[in-house]
Amino acid sequence: MLLPHLPDLHTSGNTLGGEEGDRRGHRRPRLDLPESRQADGVFHGGMPADLDLDPEEGMATGTEHGTSGVQGGLRILGFPNHTSAVQLRRRKVGERDEEAIHLDDFAALDDLCTNAFALESRCHDPVGEIHPGMLPCSYPARVLPVGAVLVDFDGTACQHDVAEHLLSEFGDPSWSDYDIAWERGEIGGRDALSSQAAMLSAPLSEMLRFAIDHCPLDPTFGPFVEWSQARDIPVTVVSDGFGFYIGPLLDAHAIVGTDLITNGWRRVQGLGFQNGHPECVGCGTCKKQAVERAQASYGRVAFVGDGPSDRFGARYADVTFAKGGESLSRHCEAEGIPYLPWTDFNDVRAGLEGLATLPGPVGGEPCPGWRDPT
Repeated sequence: MLLPHLPDLHTSGNTLGGEEGDRRGHRRPRLDLPESRQADGVFHGGMPADLDLDPEEGMATGTEHGTSGVQGGLRILGFPNHTSAVQLRRRKVGERDEEAIHLDDFAALDDLCTNAFALESRCHDPVGEIHPGMLPCSYPARVLPVGAVLVDFDGTACQHDVAEHLLSEFGDPSWSDYDIAWERGEIGGRDALSSQAAMLSAPLSEMLRFAIDHCPLDPTFGPFVEWSQARDIPVTVVSDGFGFYIGPLLDAHAIVGTDLITNGWRRVQGLGFQNGHPECVGCGTCKKQAVERAQASYGRVAFVGDGPSDRFGARYADVTFAKGGESLSRHCEAEGIPYLPWTDFNDVRAGLEGLATLPGPVGGEPCPGWRDPT
């Protein structure tokens, strides 16, 4: 069940109790600056002589009646991307100093290049007297509807199915027969994985080098992890693969701070299923269990995947992102699981930002992948 398109939640400019709201509905404080001289509507006060203030380049000056409850204010309509620094006088108690601040430093001030600040008419020269201590460093980020994100690895965080590439390069040509038998329900997932892992007899270092050289991560995954972590939303990689290559691939792409739930690689004893269900043997790593444990710890959970084993996580997540054109989206359609399609993690980020409500888990017991030990 494909979730319908959700409208952008950004709002137009509005008035918020005498304070000015930006186009996203955030509240902007009014700025009362020290009163020592009359505003003359001219931008000066420590600005470099080579700073061109041509209005056609995107910077407007002069007195303008403010809106949204601020009257007669001097308004900074925006700074162009100028290469020069601007000298801003920072006023402290009993002293004054000069500090050069590049215009690029204003980027953190909630897109000052496009969102204007209204200043009271009694204020000083708005550029000469504004300093970072007088402005909010940033506005609160949108509160996201989930407390955690679980991400599959092969074909999701990674652009390739690493296990399939390793089996094709180092395994027996019959490896794909086990996948087919598992999807038909003829064998359990643990049996399939164990039989395939036994085919990989090459040195571990050689297989890791092959994986790093041939299986790049999605280039938008790292930025997505950083974006999520900046909002205190943990990202956990959940994989029902061979496991040994995930950590090195994340390290190779300098992705840190993610938890990992996967199978244990043991050359002699065979794969270890420390993250499997205590009773069901349908999968090696139980993604249903991973979702439910994350819900118990963090509340609502988003699940991002692409393949057949991901449907067991998708069914119990609060919202699912299924990669377009891959088997998970077909399983979701067949089983009535609401989902949002994605191509890269920019789509996942936009989807999370645009969701006002979540479809919630489909649930159902037992899990469709349930398989009793034989």
